[in-house]
Amino acid sequence: MKRMSWLVAVAVVATLLLGAQGAMAQITLRFANFFPGPAGQSKIIDEFAADINRLTGGRVVIEHYPGGTLLGAPEIYDGVVQGIAHLGMSNLGYTFGRFMETELLDLPLGFPNAWVANKVVQEFYDRYKPAEWNDTVVLALHSSPVNVILTADRPVRRLEDMHGLTLRGTGYIARFVEALGAVARPVATPEAYDAVNR
Repeated sequence: MKRMSWLVAVAVVATLLLGAQGAMAQITLRFANFFPGPAGQSKIIDEFAADINRLTGGRVVIEHYPGGTLLGAPEIYDGVVQGIAHLGMSNLGYTFGRFMETELLDLPLGFPNAWVANKVVQEFYDRYKPAEWNDTVVLALHSSPVNVILTADRPVRRLEDMHGLTLRGTGYIARFVEALGAVARPVATPEAYDAVNR
């Protein structure tokens, strides 16, 4: 399902750009993420943290909290604003109604692939700079792969096949799923595999 995820930071850019003279105390930043540790997104965060540590000569350490261990997906953005985490990666579907301008891009718009979707999302933010993000510093936005309908044991080949299905969906995707005749149920990403087996 199409999801926009974002990286947000409070004062990270300023911290990394400080040209301190002499010894600087180590700075530890908490990075909240809802994806499980083995997920590709989490691995990218680990690489990002290692790069920051290396580029700052060990002065900046990023502690990564995957799988919602510091903040659950719906709490990540507010958690960054409140200082519980310094950086966060979350999903517009978990904060439905908060980012009304950006949520436009959460609709199934028919992007041919994730590269195009990511480019559109980032260019939208860079060009229009929606005020809804003003309480953080956005490092990057990205989209999920192209929308597909996955079921455990009942194929969907026609619109009629949607009736009676319960599908994972949040935000605008939930409304879209329901308009097609299925029931939308919000399921956190770490719980998706178990939900399919039920």
